Amino acid sequence: MSLVEIMLIILSFITAYSIMQIVEIKKKLVRLVQENAVIWQFIKEHEYK
Repeated sequence: MSLVEIMLIILSFITAYSIMQIVEIKKKLVRLVQENAVIWQFIKEHEYK
Protein backbone atom coordinates (compact mmCIF):
# COMPACT_ATOMS: atom_id res chain seq x y z
CA MET A 1 0.00 0.00 0.00
CA SER A 2 1.21 3.45 -0.82
CA LEU A 3 1.30 6.34 1.59
CA VAL A 4 -1.49 8.09 -0.35
CA GLU A 5 -3.81 5.08 0.08
CA ILE A 6 -3.09 4.93 3.82
CA MET A 7 -3.76 8.69 4.14
CA LEU A 8 -7.06 8.33 2.24
CA ILE A 9 -8.18 5.48 4.52
CA ILE A 10 -7.33 7.50 7.64
CA LEU A 11 -9.12 10.53 6.21
CA SER A 12 -12.24 8.51 5.44
CA PHE A 13 -12.30 7.12 9.00
CA ILE A 14 -11.96 10.64 10.43
CA THR A 15 -14.75 11.88 8.16
CA ALA A 16 -17.06 9.01 9.14
CA TYR A 17 -16.35 9.62 12.84
CA SER A 18 -17.02 13.35 12.45
CA ILE A 19 -20.36 12.68 10.74
CA MET A 20 -21.36 10.30 13.54
CA GLN A 21 -20.48 12.96 16.14
CA ILE A 22 -22.53 15.60 14.29
CA VAL A 23 -25.53 13.24 14.14
CA GLU A 24 -25.25 12.60 17.91
CA ILE A 25 -25.05 16.34 18.64
CA LYS A 26 -28.12 16.98 16.47
CA LYS A 27 -30.07 14.29 18.36
CA LYS A 28 -29.11 15.87 21.70
CA LEU A 29 -30.08 19.33 20.45
CA VAL A 30 -33.47 18.08 19.25
CA ARG A 31 -34.07 16.44 22.63
CA LEU A 32 -33.12 19.66 24.45
CA VAL A 33 -35.41 21.77 22.27
CA GLN A 34 -38.29 19.35 22.87
CA GLU A 35 -37.74 19.40 26.65
CA ASN A 36 -37.60 23.20 26.58
CA ALA A 37 -40.85 23.36 24.61
CA VAL A 38 -42.55 21.15 27.21
CA ILE A 39 -41.24 23.31 30.07
CA TRP A 40 -42.35 26.55 28.36
CA GLN A 41 -45.79 25.08 27.73
CA PHE A 42 -46.02 24.13 31.42
CA ILE A 43 -44.98 27.65 32.53
CA LYS A 44 -47.43 29.34 30.16
CA GLU A 45 -50.32 27.16 31.35
CA HIS A 46 -49.57 28.12 34.96
CA GLU A 47 -49.26 31.83 34.13
CA TYR A 48 -52.80 31.96 32.77
CA LYS A 49 -54.34 30.24 35.79
